[in-house]
This record gives sequence, structure tokens and C-alpha cells, in this order.
Amino acid sequence: MAEPLHEKIYQYLYQKIQKHEYEEGEKLPTESELSDFFQSSKAPVRQALEKLGLEGFIVRRPGKGTYVAVHQAWPHLNLGGFGQEFSEKSALIYCRTLKVEEEPLPAFLQGEPGLENCLTITGVTRVRYYKSKPLYYLHHYVAGLERELIQQEGNFASMLALYDKYHRAIGQTAEVLEAVGAQGEAAKQLQVPEGTPVMQVSRKTYGQDGRLVEYVRFYVLTADWKYRTSYKNRE
Repeated sequence: MAEPLHEKIYQYLYQKIQKHEYEEGEKLPTESELSDFFQSSKAPVRQALEKLGLEGFIVRRPGKGTYVAVHQAWPHLNLGGFGQEFSEKSALIYCRTLKVEEEPLPAFLQGEPGLENCLTITGVTRVRYYKSKPLYYLHHYVAGLERELIQQEGNFASMLALYDKYHRAIGQTAEVLEAVGAQGEAAKQLQVPEGTPVMQVSRKTYGQDGRLVEYVRFYVLTADWKYRTSYKNRE
């Protein structure tokens, strides 16, 4: 059975984005140009662009054109979240890395695949802002990437993007969401009183070899913002 034309167009654009033939922030060909290239009507072109937009790879700006999204997190597994909710406002998003340092391996990670003989792990603390307002407070325990590589990235947009950049293959994730009251450092960095309702997300990410790559726990202010997540393995 022949591949639908809109899927063919989607794969063509997707591959060019992933191979950086279209760079972040770069304007894509117009619908008319893509229609001419594929010798098709605009309908399958629009279907392909709509799919890329829903997955966060592109941003469509009325009257200006279609652009490759900035800070697209991960080409193989889309974990949505902050970037998906604000993909069209990326210029207003800022991610700040507070610290990257060696930490004792927490008890709840002892015995995880790949950490059986470990006493320490890399801890990464970050805050994400929108219009200078803190929205996410994140603390990562990272086993799948060298501490020096993370440190040299400075205020990077996404841990998932770093795994892709340094070719760390991801196999699966497990995520738990809870409604809690902000406490301690989370309340301080989110600039809210202790006890303020937030969503706590705890996520374990494993490599294709089954070893733990990362555990992250983050807190999201949800009074004015939504956290969205979707999972799709392209492999």
C-alpha cells in the first residue's frame, strides 16, 4: 500500500529538521513552494505541517510563515510539558541552571539498573521562567551524561535535548504526577508561600539498554499554566 502523500511530506520535513538542514528558527518553504515541489495540492502539505506543529517541531506564525521551533526537546520521544505549552512563545522562555554538582546517591535510586555500585550521582538544579516569572523548579539526578558536559552547556533549555545532542539513546520513561504544596527550595525558587498548590512530576528515564539515565522531580505552578505530556516513540 502506497504511503499517503501527507505522510511522505511530513517525513521529508521531519528528516531535514533532525539533520539540521533546517536549523532552529529557520523559515520553512511556503505551502505553495512545498505543493510545487511535491506536485500536489495544498491539502496534504497542510496535513503534514499540522502534524509537525502538534508535535512541537515547527511554529506557524500568521502572516509571517512557518519556522522550525526553537529548543525542540527530543526527536524520538516527545515529552511535551513546558515547551509544548509555550512552543509559539519560545522567545519569552528562559531556563536557568542553578547548580551542577556531585551529590550522594539518594536511597530511592539505590539498586536501579546501572547504579548498583554507585555512591554518588550528578545533581542538576534548574528553574524555567516565562516572562521572567518562575514556573518550573527542577532537580535532576543524571547518570546518563558526564557532569562536565552538562556544566559546559550553561543555561540549557532541556536535559532531553542534551541526551539527543550527545547521542544518548533513550528507551522508556515512567512518570508519576501528584498535587502537593510547595515547600522549602521549591517554594523559594518559584517565589510563592510554602503550601502553595503545585503539581509535582517525578520521572525516571531509562536507556535502550535498560540502565537508568535520569531521575527528575519537578514542581509546576498550575494556577495559570497547563502541563501537557505525550509519548510517541519513532523508532
